[in-house]
Amino acid sequence: MRYPTLFAATILAALAPAGLAEPAGPSGPIVFRFAPQPGQTVRQRFVTKSVGTLGLAPGLPGAKFTQTSSQEIVGQCRQVNPDGSAIVDMTLDSIAMRMNTVGMTFEYDSKTFDPVKVDNPALRFIGRVYSAMVGSKVTTTFDARGCPVKMTGMKEAVAKAIQPIKQEISQDKSAAFLGRTIDDISKMFNDDTMLEQTKGHYRLAPDKAGPVAVGEKWEQNWSMNIPVLNSTCNIKGQYELLGIETFRGRPCAKIGIKESFATGPNPAQAGGSAGGRGGPALAGLSQMDMTLNASSGDGTAYWDYEHGLLVQLRQTQRIAINVKYKFETTQPSGTDQAETGPAEGKNAGAFSQNVTTSFQVDLVEGEAGQTTTRAATTGPANR
Repeated sequence: MRYPTLFAATILAALAPAGLAEPAGPSGPIVFRFAPQPGQTVRQRFVTKSVGTLGLAPGLPGAKFTQTSSQEIVGQCRQVNPDGSAIVDMTLDSIAMRMNTVGMTFEYDSKTFDPVKVDNPALRFIGRVYSAMVGSKVTTTFDARGCPVKMTGMKEAVAKAIQPIKQEISQDKSAAFLGRTIDDISKMFNDDTMLEQTKGHYRLAPDKAGPVAVGEKWEQNWSMNIPVLNSTCNIKGQYELLGIETFRGRPCAKIGIKESFATGPNPAQAGGSAGGRGGPALAGLSQMDMTLNASSGDGTAYWDYEHGLLVQLRQTQRIAINVKYKFETTQPSGTDQAETGPAEGKNAGAFSQNVTTSFQVDLVEGEAGQTTTRAATTGPANR
């Protein structure tokens, strides 16, 4: 699952491990190695494109929307420990986004953004939050197998980005709700949530120490909490080594991908309050019954098995979102309920959203990317 959130895709390239693969013929088998080198730097570009329809009421035509986002992430291996684990610093270098929903268009590029030229106050604040995020750094620890096990810095990075904007908004009473919303949403970007998303991307490679032959398959099933929805996302991934090719001048494993997911109740928060979903500004979500289902998450990845680098990923997924809501209202003081009827259920309804999303990841090399992959002559070979 490629769960689309701000900075959510930032760790797909979380580590650029370098290593030596066993000699292999056209059909393998090959060994996926993990042998990172201090100072190793990698730049990758992540692009998400979504096209869909928002159905607001039965019988009415759905509102179409499109959204494209792009991020470039630079990862640098800070140190390799004696046990083969490694620490990597990830920096968000740039963000660009274009969104068109119900006639409203929002365009943003961190390289050219000028808040003075944005008339809409809400969009201007959103752009400023994105700009403040550029340059943010998180640190990820990988175990000796190359699996991410710890992440730090996400909460601090988000807090640093939004604090000046929150202070400015707090002085404008008309923008108070926007300030609370920004604060509530920021709580969803914490170290644990982002670590789980990182692990999901890591599962592209087989969790196997020995050689992998063409045609061999592996499966990964895992769950990820979605605090804002008070639910758990259950993901199923099926992968296959389709072939061994030279791709963009690199020896690559061509990996077939099939992923799907569906949401379910979060046992840890069953019966919890709205506060578990972010805060007062998002309290309305506590009265919504929301389900997400994704199918046809098919794609292909090219993985440099000698250096442990994701060179390219192409994947498309269809996502269906269905929401039922019933907002309770409060009876005005002194009002006769017999005259007005019960408050509960006055504001009830449903809406749906169908989205087709494509995910693209590319290793950026050359003068702009300056990707460095220095082969290791010694070190653990645990993947």
